[in-house]
Amino acid sequence: MILRTLAGTIVVVSILIVAFTVGAALYINFKLNSLESRIFQYLTTQKHYEKDEISNIDGAIGKLPFYQIRVIFKDEPNNVYIYREANNRIVQIYPDESKDSGEFKHKE
Repeated sequence: MILRTLAGTIVVVSILIVAFTVGAALYINFKLNSLESRIFQYLTTQKHYEKDEISNIDGAIGKLPFYQIRVIFKDEPNNVYIYREANNRIVQIYPDESKDSGEFKHKE
């Protein structure tokens, strides 16, 4: 009887762990996709870039900020620009003027 209760508890805990892990992964994926979309809209509507000027937009999880979007422009395939959302605004956080490591055509 005790073994059945213990086995049932282990099964329930295992299901909860799997559900939490899958839920967290789905939430992070949704958050990154949503942020990618908002940053693409920002670049095309507010900064007036054409769609074909943007080579790649890719969301990533970083240390700080936790959610960051890396943008590569076609005319600078070796430079990565990092954007994030702060206080309901899109902000370019890299390249940073204090750590300027070269020439960036799209630095804000």
